[in-house]
Amino acid sequence: MSSVSPPSISARHGLARRVGFVVAAVLAVVFVVVNRSELPAVWKQLRTADPRWLVVAFAAMLGAFANLGAMHASGQRAVGLSSSASRLVLTAVKANSLNLVVKSGGMAGLTTFITEGRRRQVSRGSIIAAYVLVVTLLEVAFATLLVVVLGIVVADGRITTPESVAGGLFAFYLAIRVAILVVAWRSRSTLRAMFAWPSHAWARLMRHPPPERTNESADELFDALQLVRAAPTRALPTAAHALMVDLIGVIELWAVCRAIGSGTGLAVAFVGYVVSVLFTIMSVLPGGLGFVELSLGAVLVSFGATAVTAAAVVVLYRLFELWLPLLAGGLAAVRLSKRAIL
Repeated sequence: MSSVSPPSISARHGLARRVGFVVAAVLAVVFVVVNRSELPAVWKQLRTADPRWLVVAFAAMLGAFANLGAMHASGQRAVGLSSSASRLVLTAVKANSLNLVVKSGGMAGLTTFITEGRRRQVSRGSIIAAYVLVVTLLEVAFATLLVVVLGIVVADGRITTPESVAGGLFAFYLAIRVAILVVAWRSRSTLRAMFAWPSHAWARLMRHPPPERTNESADELFDALQLVRAAPTRALPTAAHALMVDLIGVIELWAVCRAIGSGTGLAVAFVGYVVSVLFTIMSVLPGGLGFVELSLGAVLVSFGATAVTAAAVVVLYRLFELWLPLLAGGLAAVRLSKRAIL
């Protein structure tokens, strides 16, 4: 009897993404049809947006790109590499666009930095160490902001069930990531076992022979983090840049709200930003498609915005937060490919 191989992870993820996009497209069409009477009012809000505040939002987006380059440069310096923000901006922007479209816990962009490191003839282990440091500090910075904001909305009585569920799921997700990093920090053998467990569990479930064990990924992560462990205080600048990622995101949303004329203060922008990022992380679709729009719109309405104003804010914010960064990532990819040829 011939054995049947289990489906590959990439194939399953590809199918899930295709199904997700179809569902999102159907829901988008249904939403537009149901609310078609309000579309002219939303379009009017967009056409009359204050251009001065749009310039602020655009400047914040450019600042976000510069901060990404500086953050990754400081992460690489923390593990002993010589790096500059100007050299890494294009790489960081391209990596960010990959992380927006691929659900990978922020690790999709690592391939871009490995390619750039190979071009610079830099140790792969050091590149991985720097990237893992950046991703970890980004999650810590957002988790800190999340705790503060959830405390505010709970005290104000505005938290909803979806937000509570998403917050709980994020806490569970973050706990798993922290556990892996703690193990990676302390024990090579235990980390190897953790990396091997999912494939062995799948094989047992499907009654297949256990797969051939490879320790390459686990060893790379362990060796990478030892570089950080040798001088942890050197990661403080990276932590500051990670916090700036969230603060710039809040400024973008606040500027968009002011451009539309909703009169939203910074406190509401903080809550809206945190909720939108939370649903981006928990969404099954890349970029949080559908989830971010609904959650951010609900937050704005709960703080007094009309449905039309909230819809206009969401459209503009997603332009600066998702679609323009994706375009910038594509342009950065073209530029990096030309640089590689030269």
